[in-house]
Amino acid sequence: MALTLLFLGLIVNLFIAILAIDSVKNRSVRALFVVVLGLIIWETSNYLADTTGDMALFWNRFTFVGPIIVLHASLMMILLLRGIVLSKAAHVLLGAVSVAVVGLAFTNMIVSGVTERLGGAGQVVGHDPVYGVAYAPYVVWVLSLILIMGYYVFLRVPRELVQVKRQMVIIRYDVIITSIVGVLVGIVLPLAFRTSMMSLLLPIVGVLYVSFLTVAIVKHGLFDIKLAAVRSAAYTLSILCFAGIYYMVAFLVSVLIFDSQVSSDISVSPVNIGLALILSFLFQPIKHFFDRVTNKIFFKNQYKRDVFYEDLGNILTSTTDLRSLLSRVSVHIRDTFKAEYVAAFVYYGSDREKFVSTSTSQRVKIPVFDVKALDESVHRLRKKVIIVDDTANEYKSVWRIFRSHRTDIAIPLMRSKEVVGYIFLGERMSGDYTRRDIEVLSSIGNQLVIAVQNTISIHEVRELNATLQQRIDVATKELRSSNAQLKHIDNVKDEFMSMASHQLRTPLTSVKGYLSMVLEGDAGDITWKQRKLLMEAFKSSERMVGLIADFLNISRLQTGKFVIDKTSFDFGSIVRQEVQDLEMIASSHDIKLSLKMDKMKLPVLADESKVRQVIMNLVDNAVYYSKPNSVIKILVERSGSAGVAFTVTDTGIGVPVSEQKHLFHKFYRAQNARQQRPDGTGVGLYLARRVVTAHGGAIIFKSTEGKGSTFGFKMPLDKKALAELAKKTADTKK
Repeated sequence: MALTLLFLGLIVNLFIAILAIDSVKNRSVRALFVVVLGLIIWETSNYLADTTGDMALFWNRFTFVGPIIVLHASLMMILLLRGIVLSKAAHVLLGAVSVAVVGLAFTNMIVSGVTERLGGAGQVVGHDPVYGVAYAPYVVWVLSLILIMGYYVFLRVPRELVQVKRQMVIIRYDVIITSIVGVLVGIVLPLAFRTSMMSLLLPIVGVLYVSFLTVAIVKHGLFDIKLAAVRSAAYTLSILCFAGIYYMVAFLVSVLIFDSQVSSDISVSPVNIGLALILSFLFQPIKHFFDRVTNKIFFKNQYKRDVFYEDLGNILTSTTDLRSLLSRVSVHIRDTFKAEYVAAFVYYGSDREKFVSTSTSQRVKIPVFDVKALDESVHRLRKKVIIVDDTANEYKSVWRIFRSHRTDIAIPLMRSKEVVGYIFLGERMSGDYTRRDIEVLSSIGNQLVIAVQNTISIHEVRELNATLQQRIDVATKELRSSNAQLKHIDNVKDEFMSMASHQLRTPLTSVKGYLSMVLEGDAGDITWKQRKLLMEAFKSSERMVGLIADFLNISRLQTGKFVIDKTSFDFGSIVRQEVQDLEMIASSHDIKLSLKMDKMKLPVLADESKVRQVIMNLVDNAVYYSKPNSVIKILVERSGSAGVAFTVTDTGIGVPVSEQKHLFHKFYRAQNARQQRPDGTGVGLYLARRVVTAHGGAIIFKSTEGKGSTFGFKMPLDKKALAELAKKTADTKK
């Protein structure tokens, strides 16, 4: 009889544990899982304490572990269900005492020995414990856990949800009945009568206790009992199907191949091993088949996801009025999920002070200050659907907001990382929200956000259109006034640049000439220190002359006086001269110029002074933006049959990709160039492009930020001069 009751109790408890595994991520369900395991330990060890001989003392001691696990886990589960948060110190104290008591159970302190219990015929029918000095404190701690648990079961929590109140009624009856029966069976009867009733009644008490707790948790919606049962049925059917297939195939193979010689070794034969492998591949398809079958049987009366999504899509495209849209969506969600109410709240406007709030119930309105308080916690929750039970411990402020409005679920409407609104669902009028419901609600957030944003955008466009013409007129008037002022400022600037450039050019040329004479020794010998200072002055004056020439050319471009005065000259010769003039500046920066070009003459028909200015600007830029102890490569080569190409390649700072398209605009300089050389003007490259294109050429440019750049240009050769040069070469050979 005892073994039968134990077996039935274990089967029920194991079934509940299997159902709980499906939602074991929830902390309340984890606590229920621990309660079930504690009862299994308690019932099994209690039975073995009576039925084993040599191990009787061990199992008698092990029996005292189960009640502590069951009561402690039950207390934690009740606290989680009611949303009661104990201090960290209280948790540590309760856990430490329970662990200490469990540790004492394996010593002589609680059970010091066992005595044989004799039956009517003098036979040994069981073993009774001999209690030690710590048995009384053990009983005190068990009763303390029962009293603490009873206190929190009967404690009134302000503004508690209706379903929690119903749940507590179930748990109160459970605690009262099972505590009385448990104390009688576990403490009073063994002490008073040394009877074996505990072996008979304990499985019954355990099943009743766990069943009541399971019903309470299911009513709270912490796991979907129906879905868990359906999945268990699918697994069971799959296993039975596999067992039948395995048995039939193994039987047929043994009969047909082994001539009806079925032996005990067939389980490890190659045939059975191959058969097991084949069945392992078939498991998933067969399981999917039973999943579909059980879903059709158990969920045939529930709403269909496809229909819900289709109807929701039609609603979202039916109107462009925000309030009407939110009202229709709320009614559709309420009717589908049987919610007590559904409320919507959406911000609009850049200042987040304007909002639209709707509700399917006149009694429930979500105030804006509660919504803004909820905004602060949404980013930390990081959930598509916020359930009231998920906020009970770590997010008390959110939990209080939910409870105050009888809200079970909130769907945050997120755009990027910004909250634009919420959909609130009240308690479900029939049962609780299932995992399937949560999955469906999680999937509609993005769709709602897009529809809401489209509606808000249309509303804003309408408002904008109402005043657009007036704004355009005002803006046009301001633009015309600003444009006239800019033209005047531009003209004044051009006049100033032209005048200043002309006035500064002559004296600076003289300064540069005199410095050059002193450096060359025309005024006598100079010291090394004097040469260094004079060299710096010479470089600055030379740079100033170049800048003035650039400004003069830009001024001429603006006034239409930029004239190209073409003459025929050898391109290679002027490149060699400019490079020689710039070698002194390059050496002062610890940079070497490397010139490579064809030996044959390269005659061009161009404005020599302007081409020289372009060459000097490109080489000068390479020097200033290159690292010390580097080499700048200058290349002059034929480009096709009738052109020449000039390139300057450095290993300097390079040009960022995002700024390369602006590089040849007037006065534009890249950000890294401004940091490297703050005194630059941004006119050199602009002028170079204008000069090159005026000669029918093209700019060469490629760059990698941090690795260097290549600047240069292509220019057509002088065909007439080329022909004369070729004729002279032919005559010389004759």
